Amino acid sequence: MSSSPLPVRPHRDGASRSAGQRVPSPLAAADLRPLSLSSHANRPTLRASHCHRRAPPASASTPPVPRPPPLFSSQGRRLCSRRRLARSRPATRRRIPSRGGPGLLGRMGSTSAFVIRWINFFTMILALLVVGFGFWMSTHNDECRRSLTIPVIALGGVIFLISLIGFLGAWKNISCLLWTYLIMLFVVLVAIMVFTVLAFIITNTGTGHVVPGARYKEYRLQDYSSWFVKQLNNTEKWTHLRSCLVKSDDCNNLSKRYKTLKQYKLAELTPMESGCCRPPAECGYPALNASYFDLSYHPVSTNIDCKLYKNARSVRCYDCDSCKAGVAQYMKTEWRVVAIFNVILFVILSFVYFVGCCARRNAGGSDAKGSGR
Repeated sequence: MSSSPLPVRPHRDGASRSAGQRVPSPLAAADLRPLSLSSHANRPTLRASHCHRRAPPASASTPPVPRPPPLFSSQGRRLCSRRRLARSRPATRRRIPSRGGPGLLGRMGSTSAFVIRWINFFTMILALLVVGFGFWMSTHNDECRRSLTIPVIALGGVIFLISLIGFLGAWKNISCLLWTYLIMLFVVLVAIMVFTVLAFIITNTGTGHVVPGARYKEYRLQDYSSWFVKQLNNTEKWTHLRSCLVKSDDCNNLSKRYKTLKQYKLAELTPMESGCCRPPAECGYPALNASYFDLSYHPVSTNIDCKLYKNARSVRCYDCDSCKAGVAQYMKTEWRVVAIFNVILFVILSFVYFVGCCARRNAGGSDAKGSGR
């Protein structure tokens, strides 16, 4: 059987092609073309979308378009892999280091807790001493001193309770106890501030009057604040205070301290000795000694204290307004000292409160870290 020759298909450009001649593909022809300088300049840039874009499938009618060489280079593959890895990692916040170093806040918190712990330890010892002093006063024979037993014990108990809460909170680093300690300390600070302001307001009035020919002064009740006058005119309170003044026996000791009238007139008597142990100078009673006056003379002044004074040890001038004024002056002096002490105490407790806030903040951060773990 004779074989017929294969038909020769005409080429695209009109040249004939033999049967054994290989037809190059357009992709191969594109790969074999030399690259010019213009092709490097017009080379497409690498985009993020090329890393996930796939080439469309080649159809029978259209020849496949060659991909840009940079997409399949080693540099392109590394860049795509880096971007995929960056997308797969979770976003984390960058920690900015503090100015004082990474462990500054921790050191401040530990130092503040140490300071609060030892301060409250010493105040607990002080509170126990105050309570012991209160119990010792309860065994005293003097009724006036025994009346101060309950306030002293209550003060020691409050100080001990506050100090114990602060000590345990700083020692065990418990935020709840430190919060309680700071609240109680804040209440104490407010109470000290209010008492100090009232003390300065109440003690702002009242002064002594010079006695002719003597170095001591006399005092008048109407010169003092209305609060002092109201408290001293209270019959129940004054009866208790009067009994304490009688038991103090200060008036009877004047004749032992000052032997002559000259020494007595040159003496600097306390406000209570001047008001409670002698009649007012305006009465005109001559003094026989430091604790005895001649009452046979008719009083020159109409002051009611001139009639209330007696030479008896249990009477004297304890019911006089001059004696109440002397007590008011004594309380004014003492309250001024207490007010100045409260100002110093307020500054110290404010510093302790600031340190306690630092300790509480450190304890709160520790609790948050423990719960996070």
